[in-house]
Amino acid sequence: TTLIEDGRTGLHSQDTSELIEQLIRLYRAPSLRRDLSIAGREEAAKRYDWSIIHDRLEGLYQQAENHSSTL
Repeated sequence: TTLIEDGRTGLHSQDTSELIEQLIRLYRAPSLRRDLSIAGREEAAKRYDWSIIHDRLEGLYQQAENHSSTL
């Protein structure tokens, strides 16, 4: 999955002209900038908080250990 969800946590651009359009859109819409910023921060905190990363890594290590013990 990707961190950027178009229109909710960020804006996707396919090429340079679309990027320019998106930047102008952001320049003209302070509320959009604010909303994207808030949603992006919340999503990043939810996915990349150290306690969450720790739990995921610990689970992966346990899976690897369980797998190696069956070999």
